[in-house]
Amino acid sequence: MLFFGKRKPKIGRIATIIGQGTEIEGDLSFHEGLHIDGTVKGSVKAIGNNGVLIISELGVVEGDLHAPVVILNGTVLGNVFASGRLELAENAKVDGDLTYKILEMSVGAEINGRLLHVEDISTTTPLLQSRAAATATETLDQMTRRRRAIPAQSAPTKS
Repeated sequence: MLFFGKRKPKIGRIATIIGQGTEIEGDLSFHEGLHIDGTVKGSVKAIGNNGVLIISELGVVEGDLHAPVVILNGTVLGNVFASGRLELAENAKVDGDLTYKILEMSVGAEINGRLLHVEDISTTTPLLQSRAAATATETLDQMTRRRRAIPAQSAPTKS
């Protein structure tokens, strides 16, 4: 298969599978490869530079993803950090920001967040975290100002 005119790099060995119907609460770390068909409520992080994270169309992760290679066809409610390659298949749904070096996106993939291309993700992650905190604080301030500007409405009276 071609990847923008080049052959796609081989995916390493998948050492761990989280099966359909399995739900894990808490953060996960893995070596080599991890395939998720179930649900993970927590962040998922590859240890080392060879990690491959695959989330099938059945998989759901409620937390951030950190891996050199992320292949996504399921749902992520969190930010995605792919220091190498990020592939979004047609059923991928992400509610969070995507930071990547190389991006491949199929028709049908959905993103509700920002895209940020970086050459070296290790120097960018703290910057993104501070931006996200600043954005959250700014949004909270805006909501507070808006609430103060809107007069309280009285309850309708019955006649």
